Amino acid sequence: MIRFENSVTVDRDPTIVFNFVVNFETLPKYDRYVISAQKTSTGPIGVGSTWTHIRTQGPQKIVAPITLTEFDPPRRFVMESGSGGFEVRSTMTFEPSGDGVTKVTEVLEMKTKGLTRLFEPMIKRQVPKQGSEVHDRLKEVIEALPTS
Repeated sequence: MIRFENSVTVDRDPTIVFNFVVNFETLPKYDRYVISAQKTSTGPIGVGSTWTHIRTQGPQKIVAPITLTEFDPPRRFVMESGSGGFEVRSTMTFEPSGDGVTKVTEVLEMKTKGLTRLFEPMIKRQVPKQGSEVHDRLKEVIEALPTS
């Protein structure tokens, strides 16, 4: 199992940050490994909402579903994803950290299976680097949004 935890402080209110992140259609704006993400369920975002996203992993393009399995706005959500050789669970928390500031923490857990297990040592090295890069970019993108 691969486990990664990372936090970033975003200079925006928790509700704004939560709503931006939980809408997975925003993923391509801050995660350069995501080519596209589309909501596949109807209705408002909540437990059971689904998306499909396409991401790159090295030279491969991976199409994977995303399902929101826990939803506690604006404090926490859990999403599950995976395709073929891996399963991913990401727990995101959003804590007020001063006046209009949010501490965003992600705990990412990934299980590899089948032939993908052979690549687990390489994936284990890549996840912290990619995760930190994604969180840094998330901070930039949200802080660049217009304020009300």
